[in-house]
Formats: sequence, structure tokens, C-alpha cells
Amino acid sequence: MKKFLKLTSVFAFIVLIVFVLIRIPPIQDRIAPLAMVALLSPADLPEEDSLSALVCGSASPLGATDRAQTCIMVRAGDEIYIVDIGDGANRNLGRWRIPMNKVQAVLLTHLHSDHISDLADLHLATWIPNRKSQLKVYGPQGVEFVTRGFEEAYQSDYFFRNEHHGDEVAPLHSVGFEPITIDLMNQSLLKKMD
Repeated sequence: MKKFLKLTSVFAFIVLIVFVLIRIPPIQDRIAPLAMVALLSPADLPEEDSLSALVCGSASPLGATDRAQTCIMVRAGDEIYIVDIGDGANRNLGRWRIPMNKVQAVLLTHLHSDHISDLADLHLATWIPNRKSQLKVYGPQGVEFVTRGFEEAYQSDYFFRNEHHGDEVAPLHSVGFEPITIDLMNQSLLKKMD
């Protein structure tokens, strides 16, 4: 019985020490990159030379408690593309351990809130794993306005994260969006596709 009490006491002491240590900012700064690498390990996805799609959200604009809003993830070889990013979709991508550093771009089919509301969270999830440039966002007329609005709303957050974590984790050179308007009325675009 004494041995059991002694082992329990040692275990409780170790748990207490770990609990205290992980609350110290310099230790958090050392642990965070390791945790991100562990969490961002590749999900169990199809072969790298395949083309696949995954529905990561299908709820209505009014939402649902059990589903995320509109989102489809397309994987083409080693690259990932996101088509729409409604509320809760980014959480699903994280839960499924999708390698966010492989996301190349986002395509917004239209600018309703249930198709864009998780764009800021997707931006953060792709920025922190060291995205090399701004997140490309393709969309209809108005995509520049939407991305600029997100950038203005989150501008302070970008700087705070960079100040806290530094350029290794949150580099300012790749923060933000690169909006690209798709003009469906442009006949030259349609001719190129023929």
C-alpha cells in the first residue's frame, strides 16, 4: 500500500509540474511549433497521384448543429484546393488532420455568408504552417472587397501573432489574401476553355 501511495504521489507531482510549466510563455513558445508539426501530420488521404474530393460541409445557410456549412476539399496529387469555406468547415479540416500546408488556393463560388464565413480561420490554419505567400482566393466580382474586409478585421491579430511567435511561426510576408476575380462574362475565358 505504501508503494502505491508513493507512486501516486510521484505521478501527481509530475502532473502538477507539467501543468505549471505549460503555462509559462517561453515554454509555450517552445512547445507550440512541436505540437503544430504533430497535429499537422498528413491525414489518411488517397494516393498522392490521384484526384479526390471530400465534402467538409453541407449545412444550409441557417446552419445545423451536426454539420458545417458549405465546403469541398479537392486534392490533386500533392496539392489541396478548397471550394467554399462555410462556418465549421475549417474545424472539420483540422479534425480530419488535413495537411493545411498543402492548401494552394480557395475558390469561392459566390459570396454568401455560408460560403465564406470560415475564411479567416482557414487563413490562420494555412498561414501558421509556414505558407510561402498570401492565400490565393478565386471568386466572383467582389472577392477583393471580401478579402480586404477580412484583412482589415484581422490586421491587429496578424501583428499580435507575429510579435508573440516571431517570423518562424507567423511570418508577415505571407499574411493576407491574394484575391483573383473570375469574370464569368469574359468571353475570352470561355474560348480558352474550349
